[in-house]
Amino acid sequence: NAMVEGVWDGKHGKPLSIDHVLEEGLTLLRSRVKNQAMSKHFSDLFWGPPPRPFDWVCTDETLLKEATRLHLVHYDRLSMTDSIVLAHARRLGAKVATLDSGFNGLIPLV
Repeated sequence: NAMVEGVWDGKHGKPLSIDHVLEEGLTLLRSRVKNQAMSKHFSDLFWGPPPRPFDWVCTDETLLKEATRLHLVHYDRLSMTDSIVLAHARRLGAKVATLDSGFNGLIPLV
């Protein structure tokens, strides 16, 4: 996928992720894939030794409140995790790299 390649190649700057993507990814891997080695590999993207493929930030209380508001406003479009991503992106002035159409029109996309 050209979008994914552009993100990993640094075409849009260094990729950034958030703590809730780590949580959701590990939860989905455990519930759907049930492969501990794959979960370890995924977690190493966040916690492994540098250089890491992306930077990541944690969600503070103010941002979580804004994300909750966004989630309730866009309830039919965005999961809570997606709402947290949107709140982070708006705070940072960042684009979102996603294949999820729920973000369309809410934030610039890669």
